[in-house]
Amino acid sequence: MKTPKKNILVMYHSQGGTLEILAKRLVKGAAKEKTTGLPYIVFVSARNDGRGAITQIERIAASYK
Repeated sequence: MKTPKKNILVMYHSQGGTLEILAKRLVKGAAKEKTTGLPYIVFVSARNDGRGAITQIERIAASYK
């Protein structure tokens, strides 16, 4: 029996492009592993204050539990 395809949500904002490269590499690595039900990691690159971004990511991630 074929296992259904699983999805992973990756959200990022990149003005300089560095974070975009990192996000794409994370997606490529996650595609090789089983990730359902596993803890997640958040990475934020902010010049001043990334608390707002972290708060929103946690709110969104909580809806996937």
